[in-house]
Amino acid sequence: MLTFHEVEVTVYKIAAKSGQFGSSHRIDRKTLVLPECVTEEYGETVDYHQALRPAINAMWNTADYAFAESYSADGIRIGNQGRR
Repeated sequence: MLTFHEVEVTVYKIAAKSGQFGSSHRIDRKTLVLPECVTEEYGETVDYHQALRPAINAMWNTADYAFAESYSADGIRIGNQGRR
């Protein structure tokens, strides 16, 4: 589990399709506690990406995003491709 303190001054900078920074969103709380991510056994890279998805989404939620755009609808990490 990760906990970040004093993050209310942190700003997410989101790349626009042009590659330049598009929007900025400030984190909406002073302390950010991400949900625990557990993997029971070694697996493929995609398994780790899917295990981390709830924590990544929770982090994005603090900046008024419903989910991280770096994941496809079925939970596969696609990196920055979701914004291009």
